[in-house]
Amino acid sequence: MDRDTSAPASHQQARESSTNANTASIANTDKVKTRSSVAWGITVISLVSLVLTLLGFGVALAIESDFGVPHETVYSSVFDLIGLSVYALLSLVMGLGKITWGPLLEQAWPPALLVAVGTFSCISCLAYLKGQSSRIQTMRRRLRRYFGQPTPNDSTIDLLRKGAGVSGLFGGIVLITPFLLIAALIIITVLISIVPMFGMQAGKSYFRKYVVTPTVCAPVKSRSAMMQDGSKPEKKGASPVSPATCVALLKDETQVAIGRVVVSTTGAIVLFEPFSGAVRRIPTNELTVVPVSDIAHASQPNSSSRMPKSN
Repeated sequence: MDRDTSAPASHQQARESSTNANTASIANTDKVKTRSSVAWGITVISLVSLVLTLLGFGVALAIESDFGVPHETVYSSVFDLIGLSVYALLSLVMGLGKITWGPLLEQAWPPALLVAVGTFSCISCLAYLKGQSSRIQTMRRRLRRYFGQPTPNDSTIDLLRKGAGVSGLFGGIVLITPFLLIAALIIITVLISIVPMFGMQAGKSYFRKYVVTPTVCAPVKSRSAMMQDGSKPEKKGASPVSPATCVALLKDETQVAIGRVVVSTTGAIVLFEPFSGAVRRIPTNELTVVPVSDIAHASQPNSSSRMPKSN
C-alpha cells in the first residue's frame, strides 16, 4: 500500500517540478527579450540623437557661412543642436530640390566606393573558398608547420620554423596596425562629416528662402483675421509667398533689437536686419519677444526706441 500511494505522489512532485522549471525558463526568456528590446530602443534613440545633433551642427555652420556669426556662439548645449536640426528638416521637407547635392556627393563617393568594393571582395572570397575545401585543408596543414603549437615531437628545425612564423605574424600585425587605424579614422571621419555637410546645405536653403529672399514680414493677425484666412479658398496658379518671421526684443517696454529671425535656441536668438545687413545673437533670458509686421521704420537711425503701446 505504501508503495502504491508513494508512486502517484512522486509523479505529482515530478510534474510540479517540471512545471516550475518550464515557468522559470519562460520567465527568463521574457526577461532576455525585454532586455534585448530595451537595448535596441536605447541604440535607436542614441543614433537618432547623434544624427540630429550633427544636422544641427551643420545648420550652425550655415549660419557662420551666410551671416558671419561664429558657429560656436550659436549653441550652448547638445539640446540646442538638436533644436537647430529642425531648420534642416524643414528645408528637407519643403525644398528638397533646391539643396545643392554636389558637395555632398563629392564627399560621399570615395568612402561609399571603398565600402562597396570591400563588400564585393569579401563576398567573392567567401564564394570562392566555399568550393575549395580540399585546398583549404591543405593550406591549414601547411600553416600548422609555421603557426601551430609546439609539441614534444617537433625537431629543432620545426621549433625554429614555428617561432619565426609567429614572430613574423605579430611583427606584421604591429607594423600594419597604425596604417589600418589611420585608414579607419579617415573613413569614419568622412562618413560622419556627411551629415553636417547635409545640414549645412539644408540650412543654407532654409535661410535663403525664409530669411533673406522674403520682401515682407509675416503679418501679426487678430483672431478674426485668422478665422478668415482659414475660410478663404486658395487661388489657383498663385505662387505661395513665404514671408519672413520678424520680432522685436523688449526689456521693460524698451526696444532692444528688431529684425528677422534666423534661428532661435533655448537661451538666445539670432536676428538679421535686411537693410543694413547687421546680424546679432542676443540672449533672451530677460527679454520679451514680440512678433512685428514691419521692421522698416524701426531700422531707420531716427526711429524711436520704444514700442507703441496698444490702446
